[in-house]
Amino acid sequence: MNAYARHDYDTRSIILWFLLSVLVVIALSGCAAPGPKVPTIVKVPVPVECNIEQVPVLEKPQATSNMGLFDLAKVALAQLRTVEAENERLRAANANPCPAPK
Repeated sequence: MNAYARHDYDTRSIILWFLLSVLVVIALSGCAAPGPKVPTIVKVPVPVECNIEQVPVLEKPQATSNMGLFDLAKVALAQLRTVEAENERLRAANANPCPAPK
């Protein structure tokens, strides 16, 4: 008996050991715990009824011919504040995400 030929396996036993090894590897890899599932976030647009409040137009104060200088200054300041308020309301209306009525 040769020292190098100590293990005298035939081809059939080598194939069986190989198949058994592959079967064990497959069985153990199937037992591995799956990783944590990542939640799926789905964003679905939901139609919402848009109620836009119609705001009446502000009346601008008018100056008359028989007013004094102090009254004319008050009217001019009131007109300026009216214009600023209208501009603010228009900016707020433009920032509203609701579409215009059809």
